[in-house]
Formats: sequence, structure tokens, C-alpha cells
Amino acid sequence: MCADVRKIILDSVAQGAVSIDYYCSPFSDADRFSEILGEQVKAIDIKSPEVVPMLREKYDLVFSIHCKQIFPKALVEQIRCINLHPGYNPINKGWYPQVFAIIKDLPLGATLHEMSETLDAGPIIDRKLVPLHHWDNSKSAYDKVVAAELEIFRDNIRPILQGEYETFVGDETPQLHMLRDFKALQQLDLDKQVSYRQVIDHLRALTHPLQQRLLSG
Repeated sequence: MCADVRKIILDSVAQGAVSIDYYCSPFSDADRFSEILGEQVKAIDIKSPEVVPMLREKYDLVFSIHCKQIFPKALVEQIRCINLHPGYNPINKGWYPQVFAIIKDLPLGATLHEMSETLDAGPIIDRKLVPLHHWDNSKSAYDKVVAAELEIFRDNIRPILQGEYETFVGDETPQLHMLRDFKALQQLDLDKQVSYRQVIDHLRALTHPLQQRLLSG
């Protein structure tokens, strides 16, 4: 996905008009991202005291693309920060939205929004629903969400760079799922009475190679 995002940005701006640097969280593989992008990617800890002043000094706009760290208040209040979220805000905020879309029968989708100090709660620039079928698992649902993310990113990158876009606030009831909620799904009560449908939904919600590595870790 990171290579697609880079291409979309470069295709949307005049050559040399925008200077772009790439960073990843300390939990990610900076060397792997550098190889994929063909650009240097540096790992930074957004919580480090020296990082926020550096970002404020060097940049006018910051994109968060599946970042694994929450941006601090000092950053989002002083720089325009835009987040690409693999969930349909405000209904499905937080970690692994496709998992909870399956488990809780929630809308599946992608959201592009301004960032605030509250996780996935800033004003919405654009969002898109994608179909969730009874045969989808976490992987197939996630792949469709990524395609939707790239679509709304491509549609909105130019007005974002030019500062010529409008935002809105979704009026749906917010739901936020944290990493602890996802990990709780691992704890199976073998004596709990559930329907076959609930069992199947639980299994397909956890069927994703990356999540299975997290579970086993």
C-alpha cells in the first residue's frame, strides 16, 4: 500500500513543487519500507520529546497511513495532520475495523479525516462504504478496504495539498475498538452457548495472516 500512496502523491503534484519525506513507527521495518518505496524511510517514535518539534519545524502537512502510534495533541494542534483509516468513521474506529465489522455486523469502509487528539475522531474529508459478504474473512475484507482507501486518497490528495477541501462530522453513533478488544477475541469460552453463525463469524473475523502472527506472538 505504501508504494501506491507514494505514486498517488507524486502523480498529483507538479514535479519539485512538494518535498516529501517518509517515516514509520519504531514497530515497523524501516529497511523493508525503504526497499519497497525506493526512498529512504526513517523509523521515529512519535512519543519522543524531540520528534514533535522536528516535525513542526520541517513540515506543513503530515499524513498518517496506518501508523501504529497515536499522534500527540501538541502535533495535531499545530500541524495539519491527515489520517487514512481502514474503517468507516465514526461507526468503526480504532484497531482492525474489518474484524469488528464481521463480529458486530457493522458497516465496512474507509475514511480520510483530519486528526484530533482523540483517536480516529477528527472531521471527515471523505469516506466510502464497501460490501461485506458472508463469505468474506478478515483478509478479503481488509483487501477491499485498502482498495477503497486508495480510491478516496486519490480523489482527495490534490485539494488536500492545496488546502481546498471541506469536512463534515458523521452523525452515526461512534464505536471505538482498541487492541485489547481484539486480543479479548482470542479468549474463547468453550462452555459458552452460541449459534453456529456466531462461531463462523468469529473464525472468519480472525482469518488473516498478519493477525494470526500477532495472536501467536
